[in-house]
Amino acid sequence: MLGTYNDLILCSTISEQEYYICNPYTRQWIALPLTPQVHRGSGIMGFTCDHPYYNHEELVGNQTSSNNIKLNAEYRYRVVRITVVKRNCLECPVEIYSSETGQWRESVISSSRGFSFTSASCSTRGVAYNGMLYWLCFGGLLIGVDPFNNTNSSISTDANTIGDIVVNNELCRFVQFHKPEYNITCVECLGVCQGRLRMCHYDMEDPYNSGILCVWELKEVEEEDDQKADGIAGRLMKWCLIKKLNLNEMVAENPDIAKWRAEAGGWCEARVPAFDPNDEDILYVNLDGDIVACNFRTRISFTRQRIRPTDVIGGEFHPWASAFPLSLKRWPTPVPN
Repeated sequence: MLGTYNDLILCSTISEQEYYICNPYTRQWIALPLTPQVHRGSGIMGFTCDHPYYNHEELVGNQTSSNNIKLNAEYRYRVVRITVVKRNCLECPVEIYSSETGQWRESVISSSRGFSFTSASCSTRGVAYNGMLYWLCFGGLLIGVDPFNNTNSSISTDANTIGDIVVNNELCRFVQFHKPEYNITCVECLGVCQGRLRMCHYDMEDPYNSGILCVWELKEVEEEDDQKADGIAGRLMKWCLIKKLNLNEMVAENPDIAKWRAEAGGWCEARVPAFDPNDEDILYVNLDGDIVACNFRTRISFTRQRIRPTDVIGGEFHPWASAFPLSLKRWPTPVPN
């Protein structure tokens, strides 16, 4: 699994040379054509759709109402593949699959400052947010690609921030994390909660290594002279700290959680695979295969589900396994041919 959007999944073979889109509810799937760069190294993937497949309208009559479901003729999707490059490169190859043409097209992301976009430096999966795909690299550099944009103009960067760059009709955006007092060498997760883009990481400056989680949200800044904000689509955006939680202060509802914490010596080894997409106070923590929900507001943690060794390949659960949001739609999205 490489990415999801609503109830569709982007997946591939183990070698990641062949890509597929499927709907697990309807068991429909299609194979995508091979990418032009398939034999030139591994890639970092992203998957997004532009419009919902169904338009839902509620028709209200004389004290009665009915649901009207219509197909959306403007429905389209994109698959983005960024070829892994060496560190501090000035250019990075990008391939974009279009559902309208059924073909891949090649482009290039360029930056005079140079950047690292490798499987090791990119710490999160591709996340769809407001029509764009975002990846978060080590150090808090947020990279966004707009696969639906066809602008021909060029936007230059300024001296203080990493701004917007348009290359080969592809809009790419960089947002730098301007908080040197926080060491975010390793970001735990990047996701969307209630329509807002968030990231989470451990406070590496914690002298007791007790497991302090910091949650940041990308917000619009009103002050135009804010030197710690970067431009996105004509707006100034920056990361704002919204929550901070010491996992050692959590009250465990399940005895297994307290036992695991005592044996492990703390929460510092726990991984954070995902935010809850609907509840802004909950994030999910992987404790050696136990998926635990931690509530920022009530300071209570409880087990959601135990991932048994028989559920995963090889008989054991990998601590860095990815988590993907998957929607259960009233009307499943068909896989378009």
